[in-house]
Order: sequence, then C-alpha cells, then structure tokens
Amino acid sequence: MVLSDYSHPYANDIWLWGQGRSSALPSFKVIYGKDAYLVSAVDIVKGIARLSGVNVVHVEGATGYLDSNFEGKVDAILSSVRDGDVGFIHVEATDETGHEGDPEKKRLAIETFDRRVIGYFLSKLDGDFRILVIPDHPTPCDLRTHVGEPVPFLIYPCICAGRRGHGGKVGCYLCSSKKRFTELDSLSSGIFFDAKRILSFFLSL
Repeated sequence: MVLSDYSHPYANDIWLWGQGRSSALPSFKVIYGKDAYLVSAVDIVKGIARLSGVNVVHVEGATGYLDSNFEGKVDAILSSVRDGDVGFIHVEATDETGHEGDPEKKRLAIETFDRRVIGYFLSKLDGDFRILVIPDHPTPCDLRTHVGEPVPFLIYPCICAGRRGHGGKVGCYLCSSKKRFTELDSLSSGIFFDAKRILSFFLSL
C-alpha cells in the first residue's frame, strides 16, 4: 500500500513493507559461556551481534572498504576485551572488492588485512592468546557474487603435532609443507569443519 501526500516538502510516498516479527537469536554467552565484542562497518553484522547479546563497539572511520580504519578496529577490540572474552574483527573490504570484480583491488584488500589487521594485532599482543582467521564465504572476482565453496581457515597457535589441543595426533599441513594459504591448497589438507562447530572447537583449545 502506498500513501501519498504531495503537499509534503520532502517526501511524497510511504511504502509500508516487511510486516514481520522481530528476530530473536540465542545468546552468545549462553552458548559459549563468554562475553563477546564486535567491530564492523556492516549494519547487518552489527544487528546479528546485538540480537545475540554481543557487544558492538563503534569505531570512527570504519567504512567496510579499502579506506577503513583497520588499526582502529584492532585498538577497539584490544581495549574492550578482557581475559576470557572473545573479540570479533569483521573486515568487509575483501568481499566488496570481489563484488567489484577487480582482482588487483582484491589482492590489495587481502594484503591490507594481513598487514594492518593481523600484523598490527600481533604487534600489540604478548602472552597467551589465540586467533581464528576465517571468511564467511568466497566472493570470486570472476563471478562477482557469493558462492558456497569451502573456505580456508587459520588458527594461531596452530594445532600441529606437539602443541596443545590434540596431543600430537594431528599434523598441520602448512607447518609440514611449503603449501600456501589459499583455497586450492587448503582443500588438499583433508581437514574440514562444519562451520557451526568451528568456533566451539577453537574456544576449546
């Protein structure tokens, strides 16, 4: 239904759309027993976080693109998270450049993430901490849209033989070879996780 009032100086239509129920999600703390904090420039990600009881931290200059305040995201998480908490840093630039179909910008987005998020994060930390790096989906430049293929993931410190988590029963294919951290090379590792279970596994290490 469209209601029109052409005498209004700024708007002449109201579109009443999406008459649905308010969404409800399980509490992150109830599921995982931990408080969590998120930084993101994407409204839907922030909305999901709020619905699940995750604390959303505002970062000035976070744009979701190559010009984002990447270091500010890291600083915001480091200043919010305490021992035992979980921090999420969401980066959208790698997805956006994939939608643009621009492989050079996509490469730049990945390199920027490596240097200004992971590298900066590691330069600020010492002591006992863990990092899980994982995309939510591939966005290949040739297709310019999301696809359902498996994604690579990285856990630091790794779960290779002799380290905590598996008592030396699992070998890390990256540590024992010269393979790169790519989608194609990761497929050959033989290590696969249900996406719904990987966070529980990571937090249990």
